[in-house]
Amino acid sequence: VPPAARRAGTSNSLADRLRAEREAKSASSVGKVTAKPSVVGMSNAAKTRTPIGMAPPAAKDPNAKSKNALRKEKQRAAKAAAEAAAAEEERQKQAAAAAAPVDPEKRAKKIRKMLKQIQELKQKDPNTLNDDQKKKIESEQSLNDELSK
Repeated sequence: VPPAARRAGTSNSLADRLRAEREAKSASSVGKVTAKPSVVGMSNAAKTRTPIGMAPPAAKDPNAKSKNALRKEKQRAAKAAAEAAAAEEERQKQAAAAAAPVDPEKRAKKIRKMLKQIQELKQKDPNTLNDDQKKKIESEQSLNDELSK
């Protein structure tokens, strides 16, 4: 505030303004506290903010769920249904894959490729192999049997 706009004899410091506000509050709280005057023509329903002629609100059921709880429950149910549908679809894919006829030439090519990988693993140091690689080496005999069929 520019000095010319200030009133003579008053200071505009924060401390002065807070002191004046505190004094104004304490002076207003000295009076007796009374109830808010009611408006003429308003019924007792006005206390619950219900317009005249409108039925009072029904008492809430203590077991009733809030809108948010109902929404979350609906989301959980939808998620469970989606997971069940995905699992069913996966089972159908696996059943279709198992039921589909396998071309013997493709299967033989796949087995030969796996046997080649096993030979490469055998040439490595056995201590450096992980569990999956060791299982692959152990399956060599069954793969040879299947290839010979």
